[in-house]
Order: sequence, then C-alpha cells, then structure tokens
Amino acid sequence: MKKINNNSSIIKLIKVYTISFFSDFKYYLKSKRINLTWKEKELMENWIIIIPDFLNEKKCEEIKNLIDKLCENNKNNIPINNTKTLIKVRDSYDWKERYDTWMIDIFNIDNSINEIKKVKDKQFKEIVPLIEKSIWEKIESLNFNSYINKSITNTRVHHVDTLWKIQFKIFVYLTDVLNTDYWPYCYVKKTHSFSLIKYKNLFINLIKWFPITDMRIFNKDNHLIWIAKKWTLIISNQNWFHWWCPQKKWYERMILVHNLHVKK
Repeated sequence: MKKINNNSSIIKLIKVYTISFFSDFKYYLKSKRINLTWKEKELMENWIIIIPDFLNEKKCEEIKNLIDKLCENNKNNIPINNTKTLIKVRDSYDWKERYDTWMIDIFNIDNSINEIKKVKDKQFKEIVPLIEKSIWEKIESLNFNSYINKSITNTRVHHVDTLWKIQFKIFVYLTDVLNTDYWPYCYVKKTHSFSLIKYKNLFINLIKWFPITDMRIFNKDNHLIWIAKKWTLIISNQNWFHWWCPQKKWYERMILVHNLHVKK
C-alpha cells in the first residue's frame, strides 16, 4: 500500500472539509426562503422529487426498443459515427474492489436517437426551471445518458457524486422497478446540508484510502428505496448519500439520465 504523507493528508482533509462545509452552508440558507412553491421547497429541503406518469407507457416502450436496437448494432467503447454517443460496459475498480461490473452506460444517447432528443428538448427541459428556482442558480447539462442493468450484483457502496459543486440527475425508469431485485434508486435522508456523518466518512476515506466520495457509514433508519413503475421521474441532488440496490440474476432495469450541474 502506498505510504501516507501525514502532512499532505491533513491539508487535503482540511481543504475538503472547508469546501464542502461552505457549499452545505450556502444551500442551507437558501432552503430557508419562503417564496417557493411546494415542489421547489421539497426539492430544496429534501433534494428529491418523484413525479409519476412523466412519460406514457407507449413512449417508454418505444424508447426502450430503440435503445436495445442501438446496442445491438454498435460495439462497446467505439464512438458511434460523429455523434459523441458512446456505449461503455463498466468494470469499475477503486483500488480495493470492483463494482457495477457489466453495467452498460450509453453516453450522449440523445445524439443518436431522435425520439430521446425530442423528450430531452421538451419534457426534460420543462423540469430545469424548477431546479433553478429551487437553488437560485442557473444549471447546465453535462450529458444525457442511459443506464442498462442486467444481473448487476456487485453495485458500488453508498456515495455522493460530488462534494463541492451541486449536481442534479433526472432519472426516468423505462422499465418497471417493482422491488429491490430490479436495482431501484436508494438514498439516505438527512445526509445533505450540515450532515456530520458526511464529515466522519470523509475522515475515514482519507485514512483508509477509500475514494473520497464513498459514504460507507450512515443511519440505516434513514435509508429509503424508490420502487416505481416505468415512466416515473426522479429529480435528485447527487450531493447526498445514494446507492443502487444490487440486482438479482436475470433481472433488468433501463433508465434515462439527464446529468446537470450549477453553471460556473
């Protein structure tokens, strides 16, 4: 194992703590505003909103079939024409363990499937003002992707996507996620603004050389799982602890993912 330099480790910890603390404090103050609709307040205070029936069943089936066809006709890790669309099969490794093995990411899928681009430019675009008004900041798109999961049994531990820049993901289930066997979205309440458990995790990550965004310690009583029918939309702030339940063999889940963050 790589030898730890105590001085540099302490400096790094202080830097991460400081940046993360001020980001938390900033959004804590914003959450106390009173001129918000219930949806905006829900998103600002709880960092998640669930919208059922976001897409109709026919549209979900159509998009799912188009994604399946795209995967059949294109190879892993080779860009599709000049679209910037990339199909990538995961075999992630964090120096200690592998996770999400055989999960399929399709990056920038809206560039290759016109029906997805239409949904992004219409239904997804209508969600953006809700997020911007909730946090009083402009957001921009990083990418629009799809996740395909079949028999993924070794998922990553609980984690956050970032510690110092607010990042949102908008998920839409394209297949039914009827129980924990299908890999539903999970999160831990009370792990966003001023969550002391986050800082405890940061310290453990540093001394044990875990990835800095791993969040392995949390109150299991606050753990929630989102089981829902296809066409359900989830808006989630990715700065809190979240996770995908491991699947059982032969189960499948497909989702659309719009990845956004606060503009610089």
